[in-house]
Order: sequence, then structure tokens, then C-alpha cells
Amino acid sequence: MSTDQENSILINETAVKKLGWENGVGKKIYQSEDIEDPSARRPLTVIGVIKDIHHRSVHHVVEPNLIRFRSDFARRITVKLYTESVSQTMKRIEEKWNTIAPSHPFDYFFLDDYYDGLYRSEVRLGKIFQTFTLFAIIIGCMGLFGLASFAAEQRTKEIGIRKVLGSSAGSIVLLLCKEFVLLVGIANGFAWPIAFLTMKKWVQSFPYQADIHVITFILAGGLAMLIALLTVSYRSFKAAGTNPVEALKYE
Repeated sequence: MSTDQENSILINETAVKKLGWENGVGKKIYQSEDIEDPSARRPLTVIGVIKDIHHRSVHHVVEPNLIRFRSDFARRITVKLYTESVSQTMKRIEEKWNTIAPSHPFDYFFLDDYYDGLYRSEVRLGKIFQTFTLFAIIIGCMGLFGLASFAAEQRTKEIGIRKVLGSSAGSIVLLLCKEFVLLVGIANGFAWPIAFLTMKKWVQSFPYQADIHVITFILAGGLAMLIALLTVSYRSFKAAGTNPVEALKYE
């Protein structure tokens, strides 16, 4: 490796901004090889600017990075692999490594596993929320179905009288569903501020924060309303289809 190549470096976009440059290519960065003698500075020439890359999770901001090749020092190498015959490829790499650096143990990891590990806690948290959300929906549907059944039973005679007077099944279903729609709307009114504050606090742990849009809450509320209507409508249609003669005899 030539001296010019060892004196050449790459820096990322954040480093360019921190140094106040418009274009870092061709600029000089001086490095002191001797900590005890800072005056012995060695000029390093910037030969390229790379895009910012997250080496850590997005819980951390991208920091200025300098990439320099040194023939006398290397902690790890990066190898691009094809997905076919990975095990055979790793064996060949290990053989080559043992030939080049027999005094150092061959230890490796895959970048996809590394990046998965960075967000393992978020993935685990997401799965927990999905599970509890599913349980909450099931319990909520059971509760709504029970309330709809109770309300329909309490108003059995009223439903029979309305049918005798000419009310359609659709109008009766609408009558029974209306109060539940109101209750679900009130529940959403309480849930939205709590959900917004919780999400706002959670995203504050990330330096790069996503915007929380109102449309998210509207879609969630619409989905909750749809689930409630489907649950209540089944019991309401069943009550509306009851024979009015039997309904009037109901005690």
C-alpha cells in the first residue's frame, strides 16, 4: 500500500457540516500520531465524502466519521456474500483468514443479525402491544355483544310494537346501534389524548422523530367504530327479526 493511499481518508456528510465545508474533497485534516507531541501532525487528504450511515440504532444521532486505511492495523474486515451456499463460503473465508492471520481467532457476525439486535427491544415491545391489542379487541367485542343482547332483551316489547306500527328492520337496527355508536365515540374521545401523549413521550427517545398525524387517530377510531357496529349489528338484526307477536307476549 502506497503512502498516498494511507494518507487518504473518507469522511461522512456530518463531518463535512461540522467542519463548515461545502465540499470536503481535497481538504486536509491533520492527525497527531504522537499524543505526547501534538505538534507532530500528519496531513490526511479527503478523497471522498460518503453518505451518513447509522452504525448504531436511531436512538443516537449520526456522528462525524473518518475512514482511513492502515496496512499495519485492522480490527475487522467487511465481506459481501451471496445468499447461496453461505456455509461453504464461510469455510473458504476461514481458510483464507487462517492463512493471512493465523495468530488471530476467526470470529464473525452477520450485519443483518447485528442490526436486528439494535431494535430487538422495539420489536419485542411491538409484539407485546399486538398481543394485548388483540385481547382488548376480543374482550371489547364480547362486552359489546353482551350489552347489545341485554339492551335488545330489555326493549323486546318496544321492538314488537314498532314492527306492528310499520317500522322496518333497518330502522330498528339503527335505533339499537345508535347509543352504542355514541358510547364508542365518547371512549375514543378519552383514548385519543392519552394515546397522543404516550406516543409523543415515546418518540422523544429518538433524535429523529416521526410526526404524529391526526389521520392516524381518525383511522383508529373508524376501525374501532366498524368493529363495534359489526358486533352490535348481529344482535340487533336478530332482535329486529323477532316475530312481533312473540315479542308482545314477552314478559
